[in-house]
Amino acid sequence: EYLVFLVDLPPRGKKTVAIQYNPNGSNPPAYPAKTQSFEKWYTGGVNIAWESERVAYRSYSGLVDYFAKSYPHLRLHDLPADSYHHEATWGVDPFVIGKKPGLCGVALVEGVKFTPFYGARDSLRYTHRGFGGGPVCAGAVVDVLDSDVPVLEECYTIFADRHENIVRTTTARKGVLIAPGMQKNDGELVHIDEKAGYFVSQSPAGEYGAIGMALAFDPASCAGVVDRPDGRFIKLKPGPDGSVVYASVGIWYRVSAEQPSSMEALKKAAERLARSIANPLK
Repeated sequence: EYLVFLVDLPPRGKKTVAIQYNPNGSNPPAYPAKTQSFEKWYTGGVNIAWESERVAYRSYSGLVDYFAKSYPHLRLHDLPADSYHHEATWGVDPFVIGKKPGLCGVALVEGVKFTPFYGARDSLRYTHRGFGGGPVCAGAVVDVLDSDVPVLEECYTIFADRHENIVRTTTARKGVLIAPGMQKNDGELVHIDEKAGYFVSQSPAGEYGAIGMALAFDPASCAGVVDRPDGRFIKLKPGPDGSVVYASVGIWYRVSAEQPSSMEALKKAAERLARSIANPLK
């Protein structure tokens, strides 16, 4: 048997945990579920989705969408079938993606050759499986095949009481860079700091309110930025196992709430995420 619990630590942080046995103790309280995943979700099961009580994410055709929430709760099992692009009591899907990469659709870069592996392309096929759920974490694994040859594995994990996706993307191809991308939105403000390891974007209030996006990565793996009509992509150098680790997050400032006057809070949050990725817990 194992005793499993969650401890939050800042980069390079330490914490001492004392465990005592009480022979006269009663059964411990049940730990409520704070995360869940669905391997086959929406539109006949072609989507995969996962969530914490703070935010929900889904993947389809190799891109990632998010559902912002008005209050902490699990929603994916009971999302109404009507248009989720209009604010409801539970929240809203503030993204309109179309053929853009969404929140971290991935491309491979080899020299000047840029090959997207998101969106509808006849040769691409996506398989997926969910994992986890319960009081600690949940997530999804998406495998991308090109002409039935495996190209990418994207593993997404979200933890209880957190907003961000922790992503590990792996490729078997040699000599390529892995480039997660963030879609462009109308009227957005953008800030990219390759040395600190983050990219943030904030769009002005519309029907849904303002939205923010962040991508955090280890600056030591960064090999520059690709700017395309559909999005901006951070080129990352894979490690010896062919993988890179980064974190992405979607933020919603609802239209009835105070709107952000700057991106400073988003920048600081993204920089903290980047430090945690550059200094992983060991």
